Amino acid sequence: MGCGTGMHAVRVRDLGFTPVGVDLSAGMLRHGAHRPPAARADAARLPVRSASVPAVLSAMVHTDMPSYPAVVREAFRVLAPGGVFVHIGVHPCFCRGFADRGARRRS
Repeated sequence: MGCGTGMHAVRVRDLGFTPVGVDLSAGMLRHGAHRPPAARADAARLPVRSASVPAVLSAMVHTDMPSYPAVVREAFRVLAPGGVFVHIGVHPCFCRGFADRGARRRS
């Protein structure tokens, strides 16, 4: 979900899965055209049957999706029984642009 250019596809394949990406950005999908197949779609409305995939990966995209709770619900909708949802993300407060450095001690 939110595959962008598909940069994680090789790792997903190495884990024994057949990666298929989904991203809303046509530009990102064009940049990843040399990687595994991908569809242009909203992550909150996946073009996938319910209970049909063994795993869903969402890596570093939660801050780019306005309704991430809806995306998580959609991930669980498409997961097969016993499937795995993997979320990898960093809270914005730990990103350089959002870090609060105002309380630093001066020596």
